[in-house]
Amino acid sequence: MSASYYYLATSIINISPEETIRLSPNPFNSQINVNFKLNSNTPLNIDSISMSSGKLITTFKRILNGQALELPALVNGVYIFRIYSDNGKIDKNIRVVRGEFIVTGK
Repeated sequence: MSASYYYLATSIINISPEETIRLSPNPFNSQINVNFKLNSNTPLNIDSISMSSGKLITTFKRILNGQALELPALVNGVYIFRIYSDNGKIDKNIRVVRGEFIVTGK
């Protein structure tokens, strides 16, 4: 059996060559950071949806660049974060993991 590996992955969406949305760290514990670079100065909304049940867990409205989202009540698992703007020009999904996971291999 080989040694355990720890992965730090950051979820990034490329909307256009100059625009990005990033959630980090992924996996996260009780807080996830939202950073974005957009051509417009529009705030974003974020829905967290449980992958296991498909239910909407939390909605954050008018998120600003650099904002940290507090999610202490989420149980360990996989979630979809739907990121969208009020005007509908941005509507993207990012898969994120809540909790610490160790990946082992042979």
